[in-house]
Amino acid sequence: MSAGPALGLLRALCAGLSPTGIEVVADDSRTAFMPARNRIMVARRFLAADTPVAIGALMHEVGHALVTRYDRFAEPAGAPTALWRQALNAVEESRVHRFLRERLPGVRRYLEALFAMDTVPEADEFESDLVVFLAATATWDRYPSLPFIDAFPSAAAAFRETMPARMRYTQALPPANMVARPDVAIRYERDVVPALRAGGTASVAPLEAEILCAAAAALRIFVAEIWPVILKLAERDQSRIARALAENPALHAAAESTIDGSTGAALARQALRAVWADECGPLGGAGQEGIAKLAALLLRHYLDASTSPQHGATSGPKRSGFAPPADATDDPEDIDDDDEPEEAPEDHGETMPHDQMASDHAALVAVLRQAVPPRPVRWSSGYRSGTVLDLDRVMRASATGRDADRIWARRRAEHPALAALLLVDLSGSMRGEKVEAAIGATRALSAALAQIRGVSWCVRGFQDRTIPVVDFNERGEALAAARIEAMRAEVAGTRPGGNNQPGYNDDGPCLLDAATELLARPERDRLLMVISDGSPEGRHSGRKELHRAVATVRAMPGMTLVGLGLGPGTEHVTNYYPTARANVALDELAPVIGQLLASGLRTAAG
Repeated sequence: MSAGPALGLLRALCAGLSPTGIEVVADDSRTAFMPARNRIMVARRFLAADTPVAIGALMHEVGHALVTRYDRFAEPAGAPTALWRQALNAVEESRVHRFLRERLPGVRRYLEALFAMDTVPEADEFESDLVVFLAATATWDRYPSLPFIDAFPSAAAAFRETMPARMRYTQALPPANMVARPDVAIRYERDVVPALRAGGTASVAPLEAEILCAAAAALRIFVAEIWPVILKLAERDQSRIARALAENPALHAAAESTIDGSTGAALARQALRAVWADECGPLGGAGQEGIAKLAALLLRHYLDASTSPQHGATSGPKRSGFAPPADATDDPEDIDDDDEPEEAPEDHGETMPHDQMASDHAALVAVLRQAVPPRPVRWSSGYRSGTVLDLDRVMRASATGRDADRIWARRRAEHPALAALLLVDLSGSMRGEKVEAAIGATRALSAALAQIRGVSWCVRGFQDRTIPVVDFNERGEALAAARIEAMRAEVAGTRPGGNNQPGYNDDGPCLLDAATELLARPERDRLLMVISDGSPEGRHSGRKELHRAVATVRAMPGMTLVGLGLGPGTEHVTNYYPTARANVALDELAPVIGQLLASGLRTAAG
């Protein structure tokens, strides 16, 4: 779709989703919401992309318009304004996405299409612990894994430390039906009015008051549990810059003569790359205070240069997914003022369950299909029958009178680009909603992959040993479907003829068995995903065996290993699996695995 019609469609959609009169305009590179003008900018590359991508970009910003209100509240005394807003914008991303999924269940496919436009940045694109933390905070719910954070231990530790607080932050939302509760006036006066900026509006409509109450609750979590960690990371980056200035006179002299922001950012980047030590103690000697002030200035320039709109950055840390304060970029000369928004009937975003399942299935297939690497068509000739004539053989047969029956060519079978194995915990702790989520995700992925020829797919359960569920090359067969449903009985210990040992989960030995099976596949790239909801408690093994098994599997050629913690309180997976995703929501399991498979396919294409 071209940019013009797409913009008109998005304006109509925005009018239906947000009746407060939000304007939608095109921008050369940025996608952002500007609250001062009640305006959404959408990058032209999204307008020119497939329609689901453009809708996803708009709905992301509509989500901000509906629930993001941190700009209404006073900042803590002494807080660096730019860092305060950058950090809040980063943590707000997953809160907005959660609200959209609850308010508009059908939005998921559009968000996934949008997220698929970008890839997770590499570790070598970063040098700042703070920027790495903000990048991970802004994007953790978009990608199944964030491998770049492992190269920055301080940022990784901060990310793990703040996970519970960030999860609670995403849950501090207004009601999904956008109807104010009866006691909103009392809560607004108690929780919001004292925290507003000077001159803030004390009298608002009930719905806006409810939105502000939720924002105030989220902000209290941020101030108490996330902001102090961010400040420590900023202090560490500043100390690293100061250390580099003290040890490199030429760098120090260049910094002292620098006023320009872009040059200051480049010098800060050079300083950060010069000092990677985990601990940077206080500087001693004369000039310490001056170096500290200079380091603070360079860090500010660096952070200003390291941010960009959520979707639309093109290089380096600018792809990290967090944006500068929207009003700071509110420059009339930078904005394309097109026609006024068109009116459209309200669209409440409600769908029937069957329609939702079909939509989710189609979105999953689309995500996987887009990730399948293009492969050249290859033909083999010399057959007695086929679909295409080999003209060279036809001419030779005509000239020689030989092999007149060997003139047909057939298309060679395409080999899959990726072999993937899903290993599912079937111990007793998975009983109930968790095993139902695992069954639903396995069913959905098996159905989607039946339409994709780029992946060899296998599923194994595990208790004290691995349990066959879906074998390689089984595509939608009834027996495989029955084994998927039988996972429920295995967890209960009641499957006829099953393993029925739900009291054990021997993660280590079962991981090695699954990896050995996967390693025997002919595909060059292999992806092993492990779903777990608790620490190892096996008949034959424990935690040490799992650590050893993980080390062994990671050393296998072409192998990518990812641990998935199903449900809340599953941070344990990060202790065992270097690449891990903890606290995966039950209804997000299939999309998360789908994104992992898509990432694996893109790796295979490279």
